Amino acid sequence: KEMATFPTADGQEAGRWAPDGRGLGYHVVGTGSAAPEEAEGDVTPWEVTGKIDYKKLTERFGCSEISQGLIERMERLTGHRAHPFLRRGMFFAHRDLEEVLNAYEKGDPFYLYTGRGPSSEALHLGHLIPFHFTAWLQKAFQVPLVIQLTDDEKFLWKDLSLEEAQRLARENAKDIIACGFDPAKTFIFSDTMYMSTPFYMNALRVAKSVTFNAAHGIFGFTGESNIGQIGFPPVQAAPSFSDSFPHLFGGLGKSVRCLIPCAIDQDPYFRMTRDCAPRMGGHKPALIESRFFPALKGESGKMSASDETSAIYVTDSPKQIKSKVNKYAFSGGCVTVEEHRQKGGNLNVDIPWKWLNFFLDDDEQLTRIGEEYSSGRMLSGEIKQELINVLAPLIENHQRERAKVTEETLDAFMSTAPRSLESLFGEKNAASLRARAASGKGQKKGEGQSASGEGALSKNAQKKLEKEAAIAKKKAEKAAKKGGGGGAAAEAAPASPVDAARAKQHKAAVKEGGKKGIEIAGAADMGGLDFFCTTLEAPDGDLELLSVAMHAMNKELDPNDEESKGGSGAVGKMIFSAGKDQLAMVAYVPADKQAKVSGETWTKAVLEAVGGAIVGDAGQGWAAAVVPGDTDTRFPIKLKETAMQKAFDYLRAHGCFPEDADDDDEDDVCYGDDAFDDFA
Repeated sequence: KEMATFPTADGQEAGRWAPDGRGLGYHVVGTGSAAPEEAEGDVTPWEVTGKIDYKKLTERFGCSEISQGLIERMERLTGHRAHPFLRRGMFFAHRDLEEVLNAYEKGDPFYLYTGRGPSSEALHLGHLIPFHFTAWLQKAFQVPLVIQLTDDEKFLWKDLSLEEAQRLARENAKDIIACGFDPAKTFIFSDTMYMSTPFYMNALRVAKSVTFNAAHGIFGFTGESNIGQIGFPPVQAAPSFSDSFPHLFGGLGKSVRCLIPCAIDQDPYFRMTRDCAPRMGGHKPALIESRFFPALKGESGKMSASDETSAIYVTDSPKQIKSKVNKYAFSGGCVTVEEHRQKGGNLNVDIPWKWLNFFLDDDEQLTRIGEEYSSGRMLSGEIKQELINVLAPLIENHQRERAKVTEETLDAFMSTAPRSLESLFGEKNAASLRARAASGKGQKKGEGQSASGEGALSKNAQKKLEKEAAIAKKKAEKAAKKGGGGGAAAEAAPASPVDAARAKQHKAAVKEGGKKGIEIAGAADMGGLDFFCTTLEAPDGDLELLSVAMHAMNKELDPNDEESKGGSGAVGKMIFSAGKDQLAMVAYVPADKQAKVSGETWTKAVLEAVGGAIVGDAGQGWAAAVVPGDTDTRFPIKLKETAMQKAFDYLRAHGCFPEDADDDDEDDVCYGDDAFDDFA
């Protein structure tokens, strides 16, 4: 078929749109001069700005794109045709969707979890996207669903009273129910009204597993963040574990898998949750993630409750819908009819076309509209009318369904009365779940936990320790042959003793180091973090164990690991451990940062303030030292504070430490864990 051009602002041909061959839309084939560049977008769990490069965002977050094979597999398993949001790539990324489908195929079902932050009286079309898709998932897979209304979050972030946030939660819930959920399989709750003991216990377990440094790296909290905001993420994580809902899944513990449909900006919450899940004995929640719904005035615009012309709301009348689309929907058409007939509409920026991709179910009709508009045969006013014809009945139907939702209906959806597994999953799957829970097959154990739950090492954990010890020994021998110093010294690690007591200490050091490493890696992924200082408790002042912990921090991430560990080899670090008689410290600097900081020089600068001496070989990439203490005047824990401050001062003096030009206090010390000791 003939390809249609779209122009740049100066009238030059920027590219050609051609049918994608599947009857699902169009793709761009670049020719001529490039279209004007827009500012690169920024995504946080609370705000999305600019134009989003979804491929880059997927790579940055570490999730996977949904393949056509996965979509076809979902159709085979459910007997339902894929939702248009899947067919057209609106829901485009996932985490562990294959594992959920594998389990489902074997008779091990899952539950769905999604949510809404109630901050406005009425929802707009963008708010409906995840609920329409989740309703399809529930119907297709015949599984239960929990919907969280985060009235507490909106109270903490918005200028709302707690009572108003609670009221909005109930009002928004009525619009959610109107999307067509099965009342027998759906539980809707607001955080302030539900927060049961099991739910709160899971939130506490998540909270204890995540340090402030990790939360800072994931969510970008600042000194202006209130402590309620800092403490909120575990509340959004808790519904990922089935035992947070004993009235639904009583007796099943954490054995039921969870699939979360959400926009991709919520991914950071659940990356955090997935890291916590294995040590809590639960499955990592799986995610299926969507693109962002574009604003009426263009993708660079923002849908705002304070600007009624920026969105179509579920309360709008047909007349309002028509007026908003005609007046405010950003058009990809040309300035004059003659030019438009010649060059066609730009599907890359045209909002009516983008919205039709979301809401027009008929693929053939969508393809026809795309061909007509991009060729110039259809004018801007005509494609806007096509959109109006789709939106008006959609909103009218929503309003009819919403009118049916009484307070009693809402109370039934929000009831905590026990529900039978048969009503949630069906008789066959309910029996399967009970059998799995009774056998313990669906319940995971934390890393290194023995069957008895005591501290003794399991066989797998013992094998893991022996393997790590062998690798450490091999690295040490290799470094010794090279003569130590520089990069070789950075690779060296002491061999681990083989006696049982020492093996247990070694395990603790490796575990703490791996955990610290992934936290530092998470902070570095957000940008601006090249160096870091922190303390570890497990080594208890033992230099050999502290070195082992450093290597665990730097260990390359293994995608097959249930729990991510290490991964911070790109960040320069100085770590400290205070014992009864001495302070141990180890410095590591990756090769690409050694021109700015030498591990040996950095360590010597710290030792000038606290005494002590370097132990073994040292070079630009690695240095280890011990600072003797006593019980009278040189307490190792106090020496640690002095040493850590000196380490920061050195980085600051060499331009390696993040500074805030508008801040004259010492908040930058928060890049090290011990910055918070004074608040204890």
